[in-house]
Amino acid sequence: MNFVKRKKITFFTNATAPYRTLQIRELSKIDGITIQVCYYEKKTRQWNIEKIGNDVEEKWLNMIPPFDGRIHWKLQLHKGLADIVRKSDIVISGSYYTISDNVLVGLCKRYHKPFVLLMDGFEPHRIYEKENGLKFHQKKWVLKNTSYIWGNGTVCREYYTKRFQYPAERIINQCLTVDVEKIAAHWTNRDSLREKIQNRYGIASGEHIVMYSGRLVKIKNVELLIRAVAALADKEAYTVLIAGDGEMRAEYEKLAEELGVKLCITGFIKKQEELFEVYYAADCLVLPSVYDPWGLVINEAMAAHLPVICTTYCGAGMDLIRDGFNGYVIQSLKPEELAERVEECILHKKEWGEHSWEMIQDWTFAKSAENFKELLFRLEQERLCDNRKREGYKSGKIGR
Repeated sequence: MNFVKRKKITFFTNATAPYRTLQIRELSKIDGITIQVCYYEKKTRQWNIEKIGNDVEEKWLNMIPPFDGRIHWKLQLHKGLADIVRKSDIVISGSYYTISDNVLVGLCKRYHKPFVLLMDGFEPHRIYEKENGLKFHQKKWVLKNTSYIWGNGTVCREYYTKRFQYPAERIINQCLTVDVEKIAAHWTNRDSLREKIQNRYGIASGEHIVMYSGRLVKIKNVELLIRAVAALADKEAYTVLIAGDGEMRAEYEKLAEELGVKLCITGFIKKQEELFEVYYAADCLVLPSVYDPWGLVINEAMAAHLPVICTTYCGAGMDLIRDGFNGYVIQSLKPEELAERVEECILHKKEWGEHSWEMIQDWTFAKSAENFKELLFRLEQERLCDNRKREGYKSGKIGR
């Protein structure tokens, strides 16, 4: 990028996460910018996460009592926001719910700094659901003062254009993703990895392995997957492999035993590299959530050449799954429908898995950085245009 001076870009986000670390590390390679990341929270879901590096400054912000989230999570106000905004050229924030979020928007307006809204996804049904009046108008105010939305996928574009009439041309696809290249690097060793994972977890050779990856909480609806496998005529030939852990574990183990479904739960896998290996033991991935703004496990499974199935409640399904091509987005939550789709994915594993791999190559951190450059280019062009107008007013060449 050809800027008059080096641009300082500040990201505000809740906490560290593997995908965000890798994304910002890629963005930091763009010429002419420096990046600062300000975190609101210190917790990271037990992930082992490296620092971003590449001269990216990472800062954890302190809250101002009594606005420290103890009364309600939205009642958070962090120290030093005005100083950070003044010293930034562009401010990017991934939320608009807390006091800090709204203060940021106001500060950007006061100091004439572009505010960019960062959104990772939405549960698709929210595109058409009516929102609380106060919340709706509060979002409307934020969007009125938002220069661009760097939103993930079709679901973000549809939500903001349909619900708020935000201009589609001012929404740029974030392409938030996972380490596609690192996952794909295991492809050549897929047979040995499958055998390794089967031996580790006691899964018999030759079984069909249907995988779920993520937390075992109610909204992930893993019960549907267990009941779907139970509905298969040859359920004895299947194992449900869960890479994750959570509060619903004991309940799902009991349900699987009652239904005669073979269930293997790995527990939480801290190291991303070990999780990536588990995908190569599977024949397909199912994400049966009833609420999932995106679902990055779909990206991970596609990088591992797997067919994928999700519900209409998962944001990623709108971009990354084509019915009968690399999997299915199921319309109902009936076990019988999911069972039928699982059988089709097993039958077409090789062909549909290749389709998944081809599709996910357009959803990488390199693509995210390319789209971010476009965002920066547009902001710079608009800044230069505004400067020319101001100069015109001063010289009298442009009438007020």
